[in-house]
Amino acid sequence: MVDEKRILIMSFLFLLSGCNFHVAIGQEDLTILPAQERTTEIVLMEKKEGLEGNDRGEEAQVGIHYDNIFTPISIESYNHQNIDFDNISNHESKRYINTNQTFPYTYSEVPGVLTFRGGHFRDRPSYGTLEKEAAALSLSWQFQTSFNPDWGGGSGWTGQPAIVHWDDDVREMMNIYDSFKGEASFVEVIQGSLDGNVYFLDLESGEQTRPPIHVKNPIKGSVSVDSRGYPLLYVGDGVPYAESFGFYIYNLIDGSLLYLIPGRDDDAYREWGAFDSSALVNRETDTFVVGGENGMFYQVPLNTTFDREKKCITVEPHEWKMRYKVEGNHYQGIENSVAVYKNLAFFANNGGSIIAVNMQTMTPVWSFPALDDTDSTIVVEVIDDVPYLYTATEVDNIGRDGDCHLRKINGLTGDVIWQKSYAALLPRSCRRGACYSGYW
Repeated sequence: MVDEKRILIMSFLFLLSGCNFHVAIGQEDLTILPAQERTTEIVLMEKKEGLEGNDRGEEAQVGIHYDNIFTPISIESYNHQNIDFDNISNHESKRYINTNQTFPYTYSEVPGVLTFRGGHFRDRPSYGTLEKEAAALSLSWQFQTSFNPDWGGGSGWTGQPAIVHWDDDVREMMNIYDSFKGEASFVEVIQGSLDGNVYFLDLESGEQTRPPIHVKNPIKGSVSVDSRGYPLLYVGDGVPYAESFGFYIYNLIDGSLLYLIPGRDDDAYREWGAFDSSALVNRETDTFVVGGENGMFYQVPLNTTFDREKKCITVEPHEWKMRYKVEGNHYQGIENSVAVYKNLAFFANNGGSIIAVNMQTMTPVWSFPALDDTDSTIVVEVIDDVPYLYTATEVDNIGRDGDCHLRKINGLTGDVIWQKSYAALLPRSCRRGACYSGYW
């Protein structure tokens, strides 16, 4: 008999402790609420049927005009007073124009957490809901990684796992161990590690579900699973130890490498080639976007062919890159994950500039001047078809002591709705201010 008790997992507490991943679990009888009633950041799994609930229901956001969900934002004016930019491609086209490039309101219909903080608004790092107070946490299992001699093991920063309940046919075609292939309730945890490996674990037991992928370079950021539930994994390097250094697309049917975007790019204004950013995949247009610490914003049509009968998948990516310079800001690196609403992408950089890009033309809409290093990912709130951005800086470039700045910004115009500043006075050995995304 299958145990039908539901397990409440509080934000999947994978913590760095030496070389261990930890998951804390409390058991309760739970009821899944409709999307519009969700208020608590938790994760819900039913053993009998796997993960339940939607990634983000269309009724979850107050003020959404449902007839405009798939209508792109019309850009009436562009402000390029303080930014220079150009587009670069690895194929014959000279200019990027894709009027279909609009992300759907619901990021994915696949049960789970498929990218850093759950989706393109970067506001849902867990899955499911709870109708009452959370139960006490207890350690359910732990998993020990190997280690890198300089960076150690376990998970890095941001280091959130991807968690996915695969379709039956996809689960059965992948190189998952036979003991898990027949389990309809099987939920897989995919975790990048500072030891340079990607690990695959069973959410229920913590046992390895397939061989690790050996990336060889420490992975600091969060991996992404394709939002369509395709067996594709997107992984960025954190620190160079191997010959290749950049951003990878892996075939999860057999664990093979399908594509590499080199981080060290002669076209980039910055030599550092890491990718701590977690990719977003547009399931409607077969395209992904990601930011590079080389200062490039990437939009990549994948040209995916997925043959379920033949159990094979291929991609033929066409890279589109936007490089830019903001006046007075010499730190172009994008260390946070790109946030998106419809056809608008938003990111910050190591100098503290915030930039909005129309993905249909790969053109900046507006940009903020430098403030201070901003590694935390922008969170998007949508009200009446207007994306509002929440962002916060570190105290880094401006000197030993200073203020951390929190801001709410109109994503259409770049107007600051409000700003709060807080003194961050810690030893220089510590990086002060905000390094993480969250609710406001």
